[in-house]
Amino acid sequence: MVGRADAGWEANKQLHSGYRSAKPDSPGYTPEQHEQVNECQAELLAMLRDGSFYEPQPAAAR
Repeated sequence: MVGRADAGWEANKQLHSGYRSAKPDSPGYTPEQHEQVNECQAELLAMLRDGSFYEPQPAAAR
């Protein structure tokens, strides 16, 4: 789903008004954003593969 540009929308006309709310189409991701998403996904996959989400800390001596 990365890079999918969402389609815009237009609502029905408001009662007693000519106003019609709308949202334009999304321009999608920039090339820099695509690169950042790909880097984050690669890092997440590496952490999942290596099981390195966190390092357990030894219990403190009492």
